[in-house]
Amino acid sequence: MPTSDITLKSNADFIGELIRVKDKLPLITTNKKETFFNIPAGFDIETSSFYVKGEKTAIMYEWTFGIGYIEEGKFSQLITYGRTWDQLDTLLSCIAGVLDLRERKRLVVYVHNLPYEWQFIRKRFSWTKVFFMDDRKPVYAITSDCIEFRCSLKLSGKSLANTAKDLLTYKTEKMVGDLDYTLIRHSGTPLTDQELKYCEHDIKVILCYIQEKIEQDGNIGQIPLTKTGYVRRYCKRAMFPEMEENFDAYEDVETEAVGVCRTERVLSRRLYPRKCPPSEFDSQEGWLVRLLQFVPGVHGGV
Repeated sequence: MPTSDITLKSNADFIGELIRVKDKLPLITTNKKETFFNIPAGFDIETSSFYVKGEKTAIMYEWTFGIGYIEEGKFSQLITYGRTWDQLDTLLSCIAGVLDLRERKRLVVYVHNLPYEWQFIRKRFSWTKVFFMDDRKPVYAITSDCIEFRCSLKLSGKSLANTAKDLLTYKTEKMVGDLDYTLIRHSGTPLTDQELKYCEHDIKVILCYIQEKIEQDGNIGQIPLTKTGYVRRYCKRAMFPEMEENFDAYEDVETEAVGVCRTERVLSRRLYPRKCPPSEFDSQEGWLVRLLQFVPGVHGGV
């Protein structure tokens, strides 16, 4: 274990501390009757890439996992790390057991650039639901242990370093230049305290960022999957101020494709049949006219 100012815990100590605080971790329930732990959690891996018979390949040599929570008015962070996939599998199973996770009670774990990590974890775990924006580019993925991985890069739209610079309340920084990516490492390669501190800080940035989003948006269930979700939310409120109570009018329509859910957003008319005249919104032109009312300088837009 690291000995300097690093606060990384062993997997056993992490679970022990999680058991101590589990009853203090807040829960929220969405209007879809899904319950989430209202805390930030983050996951990251470090990899080495090299060529084998002319083909580029990569291996994971370190992973870091952390959660954050408010205790006695202070934002605390609990972070651990490991070197093998088996260690990670054991940790996630223990977390699921301690938190009593189930289908409609999940822990959301953010990954900064989930599509990259997805290439390593997609065959390592059993998945119950995955939402792709494009081939091999998931926005979220739910394991059979009811841990829901989401992409914080899609949410912030910025690198981890720039995301750290934008933090307002919970200040921390991404360390740069402390990990030599030209070196080939594996699970048995010794890591220096400075290298482990680099890994730890990556998770700290994610935890601080998501904690700020929780506080800004109200709870973790209100955080959109991508930053464009804020634009859609603004447009709905601007276009349909009379239907504020029905801002959940967009429902997921799922189609199964090789065991993976691909999701489309559609407007559910049955939630407000009398408030949405068909003559105004059934055509593409009707939607466009209503939308352009809110574009500055276009057809009288504000």
